[in-house]
Amino acid sequence: MSSSYFSAISALGVGDLLAFRDAAVTYAACRRQDGDFRWQASPEAERLLAWLGLEGKAGEPSGIAYLDPSRSLPGAVQVRPLVSGEALAAHGVDRLRRDGIVAETVFAALIRSSYGPDGLDYFPTRSELGFYFDDALLLEGSARWDDEYLQACQAFFMEELMPAELVEKSLASLPWEVGDRLVASAQRFAEELHGVTFLVVSELQSLRPLADLLHALLERSTAVNGLSSLLTAVGDDWTSDGWSRAWAALSEDVRGELTAALCPGFGDQAEAILFTAGPALLGWRNRTLEEAIS
Repeated sequence: MSSSYFSAISALGVGDLLAFRDAAVTYAACRRQDGDFRWQASPEAERLLAWLGLEGKAGEPSGIAYLDPSRSLPGAVQVRPLVSGEALAAHGVDRLRRDGIVAETVFAALIRSSYGPDGLDYFPTRSELGFYFDDALLLEGSARWDDEYLQACQAFFMEELMPAELVEKSLASLPWEVGDRLVASAQRFAEELHGVTFLVVSELQSLRPLADLLHALLERSTAVNGLSSLLTAVGDDWTSDGWSRAWAALSEDVRGELTAALCPGFGDQAEAILFTAGPALLGWRNRTLEEAIS
């Protein structure tokens, strides 16, 4: 029978890297032993555990727990102390998510803070640790956490992501209710959005700019200054030539309004993004051509 492993997240926000670090290490040990991972957590904390990829289910405190020396879990069968987490950053996992750090980066940083080599080129993954996690590689002393590693790790994982994954993970970095609302729309316009990621991803070290761009393109509940003028200029000619003529016919001020609203922060790439996203997406963005013009 496999062993049971347990983690608890009692509060989110400043300082919760400690609890999530403990959960990540406990989960890695659980995967290595093909164990049963359980937790106690609020619904928001459960969602962050799922975002990190720590698959499991809610349960009562029992089983093996890897913990910071300052923490305890009454009811756990065995508690394995980790290095002190006092050196961990004073911000929370959800802030990292909303800042556009991918879940793989956060997981790797949490593990590396207390386990394995000290180099900037160690980027552990959940699947890897499921085969190779070794208690003997747990650190002594205090946890490691530094921005240089986080940046190197982020660059590594961002480079590995395909367009569909970038879209999915960017939506997951938005406020939950916003990202959830946009998922179906993103699937509907997958081809256009994948084209957008090819244009912009090489410039990114964070998902946040792409997340804001997808939000602007897909959110239909607010008006976009200048879009009615563009749709009027397009008329019935939705070919690329018609789109180009319509764009060229707009005043510089209207083009500026459109690019600021739909492509926040992308500067010279904005026109290419709008052409890639295409009239189909932007027409849908305001529900119908007639409604947008009225």
